[in-house]
Amino acid sequence: MLEGGKARWLRSGFGHEGCIIASVPITSYRDKLLDSLRAHATIDATEAGHLASILAFVAAQSAPFSRNTLDGHITASAFIVDPTHLFTLLVWHEKLARWLQPGGHCEESDESTLAAAVREIEEETGLDSSQLKQVGVGVFDVDAHRIPARRDVPEHWHYDIRYLFEADRAAPTQAGANWVSIEQMLAHPHASLRRLAERAANAG
Repeated sequence: MLEGGKARWLRSGFGHEGCIIASVPITSYRDKLLDSLRAHATIDATEAGHLASILAFVAAQSAPFSRNTLDGHITASAFIVDPTHLFTLLVWHEKLARWLQPGGHCEESDESTLAAAVREIEEETGLDSSQLKQVGVGVFDVDAHRIPARRDVPEHWHYDIRYLFEADRAAPTQAGANWVSIEQMLAHPHASLRRLAERAANAG
């Protein structure tokens, strides 16, 4: 069961891999992200397809991190597990009406996609960087998925760069963030989250 929140599934300093920073040419960040992606080992054919799409997108776009690139843009997210890798911390996403890993758009203040993922953790869970331990080096998982149209924003792609972190389940979190068992995640209706759970369990 989800702890302290909606107890049901609704169907429907950290490196320099990626985001915009005003004082540094954007090409340097794009190139570093491309290097990081090329070093990433995918887990299955589905993720391999996502990786190929993301590599092609980043290589072709002059502003792949900007939400003004309306066809799609790079996003960053974090899969957070406890030290036993038996639980993961999810947040309630109001727009999509789903429990998801913390994550979102890159901002100009982010120095990398990894830094963007850490910022999203802080904003969406209440944990801060001192309470996080990155597991492994570099990208943990990648995913390309369509985002439905909303108001004046057309349907578009999110090319998500994901990182794995450990955090203590005893650390206080804000409302809307809940620890869920990895076992429960392995039965999640969305294949992308099942893949994250499987990878995280095997990374323990």
